[in-house]
Amino acid sequence: MNIKKFAAIAWTIFIIIASVIPIPELPIEEKDKALNLGHTFSYIILSILWVFALGFNFKALFISIALTPLTEILQLVIPWRNSNILDLRNNFLGVIIAFMILYIFKNHIS
Repeated sequence: MNIKKFAAIAWTIFIIIASVIPIPELPIEEKDKALNLGHTFSYIILSILWVFALGFNFKALFISIALTPLTEILQLVIPWRNSNILDLRNNFLGVIIAFMILYIFKNHIS
């Protein structure tokens, strides 16, 4: 396994683990801000790593998109976590931002 695939798989595992561990209690406003940015940022990184590992193709996009609802569905069965439609939105937003950035670099900077 090459280093790019290893990094993509490792980040995917990190997101899955982060989706199931208990999160500390913070005031709602702070918690929402941190989680919104965290979701978006983590899925930007996820998508970029899968594109580096597999190329700018449907497979990398599929993995990035498929993981977004899977982590939220997983949280439905974890008693100390809550699935949230806003988290799902932020996950998808991260994927979209990453692919837009990668598209711009691929087509306009090379």
